[in-house]
Amino acid sequence: MGEIFAMQKSRFNIIHAIVATVLVLAGMLASSPAALWRQFVYGYANPLTAEMIKKSLVACGVWMGGIAAALFISTLFFSRQNDSAEKPNRLKAVRLALCVAPAVIAVALGLQLLTAKSIEWIWGIRAADQELVKFFISPFSTTSLKTHIVLSILLQAPIVEECLFRGVMFRGFARSLPMPVAMAISGFVFAVVHLNAASFFGVWFLGVAFAWVYARTRTLLAPIMLHCLFNAFNLILLLMFPELVT
Repeated sequence: MGEIFAMQKSRFNIIHAIVATVLVLAGMLASSPAALWRQFVYGYANPLTAEMIKKSLVACGVWMGGIAAALFISTLFFSRQNDSAEKPNRLKAVRLALCVAPAVIAVALGLQLLTAKSIEWIWGIRAADQELVKFFISPFSTTSLKTHIVLSILLQAPIVEECLFRGVMFRGFARSLPMPVAMAISGFVFAVVHLNAASFFGVWFLGVAFAWVYARTRTLLAPIMLHCLFNAFNLILLLMFPELVT
């Protein structure tokens, strides 16, 4: 019950969560629904250059980080600041992230594999891998681009995405909704913005798992670490077994 009480005392409320959701999804609406669906299933229609990938990663980080920062600043003026005064145990957070990481990684990768195989079996098509995966293993990928991708998936994504999806969105929904519902909604939006059919359910599960460890520890350190561990494990798989995604 402690984690439920802590979420109910969050400085963010459901309005913050809804605003964050709308703004995040609005960033995807630059493309038409047909183009979004094609990218969701088949990947980008037009080839992307290294510079386009770098700019996209930076823009995504700035957009999501800006939303989280703006909503946090809004709480300083328009919300009653009632975060729990009890300081989280960061050592406990680290231990929990390390303990659950193997199971979380195994389930998420299993769901991704099952989803990809199901799409291929039902519709007879091979769903595209995530764009960063394809670029990282591409023989035309430069050292500069690979370095940029590594920094993005190991640092930028875990920090920025956890601040937004768990720090703002999940906490906001949890103020008014049952904990499992808040986890499911924030996890669903997290999966949608990754815009990849093959990994959709795996990423949704990850979003729920990240919210769970955050609720248990009351510090973003836990989901950030778990997020980083998952991305690092995928990176190692790519380096050791590139044939898995070719």
